[in-house]
Amino acid sequence: MKKTLFLFTFLVFLALSAPANCDGDDPWAAAGKLIREGRYAEALEAFRAFDESDAALPYIEALSISEHAEMLRLTDRTAGFLFHGVWGFVTFPEESDPVCVAPRWTSLNALADSLFLTGQEWDGAVLYGIVTEYARVLYPCSYSRILLSGKDRLILYTGAHGPALLASASEYRLLSPPCLDITETGTSAFAFRDMESGLWGLMDRDGQVLAEPLWDEIGMGGDGLFPVLKDGLWGYIDASGNEKIPFRFLEAGAFHNGCADVRDARNGWRIISADGSVLFFKDDLAEFDPENGEYSPSPAAEEKDMSGEYTVHALGYNDYVFVTVILGPDGRVLEMSVDASCEDRDRGRHAEEVAFTERFIGKKGPFILWEDIDGITGATATVNAVLEALNSLYEK
Repeated sequence: MKKTLFLFTFLVFLALSAPANCDGDDPWAAAGKLIREGRYAEALEAFRAFDESDAALPYIEALSISEHAEMLRLTDRTAGFLFHGVWGFVTFPEESDPVCVAPRWTSLNALADSLFLTGQEWDGAVLYGIVTEYARVLYPCSYSRILLSGKDRLILYTGAHGPALLASASEYRLLSPPCLDITETGTSAFAFRDMESGLWGLMDRDGQVLAEPLWDEIGMGGDGLFPVLKDGLWGYIDASGNEKIPFRFLEAGAFHNGCADVRDARNGWRIISADGSVLFFKDDLAEFDPENGEYSPSPAAEEKDMSGEYTVHALGYNDYVFVTVILGPDGRVLEMSVDASCEDRDRGRHAEEVAFTERFIGKKGPFILWEDIDGITGATATVNAVLEALNSLYEK
């Protein structure tokens, strides 16, 4: 009698202490509900109570759930659990049986809906892969980095900085050959760096080449244009690689609402339109208005009166070259003379001649050789000294 009473009391205690189950005797449904409500401690207790269910025994044996386990919410239907330093996960799909994956990864994170980034340690380094919520391995743990682009594209790195591959996030399929690197451009196209030439081109989201790799660098795209670097200068191309704005900028930003910031040696920063025409120069603009996507000009700053006579110098081929110049109020050259007596008579001394100095009359610096001023054959160092000396006046 005492033995029967003890057994009855023990069963009542188990019934009262078991986690609430709103779905009858189905322990999976009970645990799934607790996970969706964020009640992970109770869900863990529900897993431990699975020993009472014959249907759950195979999962319990795979999971080895014990008091050492920890649980982490990954998605609304999926929770990861850490057991002795290794991660596994359990998921409760809405229209299929629960799925339990035994611990095997050193790291586990949600990458996107139904996709998880897994990591395994090999020889002191962590390599990453992709697994679905149904435990299907899309990409094994053999990549140094994996980046998600949108919902359906991956950039897989096989080394610390490359090579890189474009891949599908929904099926096991590589879309591009190996590249030195692949980056997003803010558009539907990807920039890729060619394995052989090291130059950059553009590919679409299926890995097909749009623009051949001809550029030293490609920036973020916008409004159908991409800033690209070639031979030290930036210009703009379209998605097919056609040059749309010539290469003449030291820096070039992405187009947004028909405008882009650029900088060149002559005018500094300015804002151009998609056809390359200048909208605003330097400080002649106010803040960008995100509501209408336009720049508004600010009140014009008062220009400094530059009128006066100046003597400036810079190092030429042999020694210093001296330039004496008279400027008008707006900085235009009214008169100018050069003292290049230290330079070679048959070369640098030609900078003293009127045929050279008159090229500056009526113009305002800063000056760029062969763009604003033609040089002198065989006297490049002397001419550069004249330009450097003059340009120092416009930097103040």
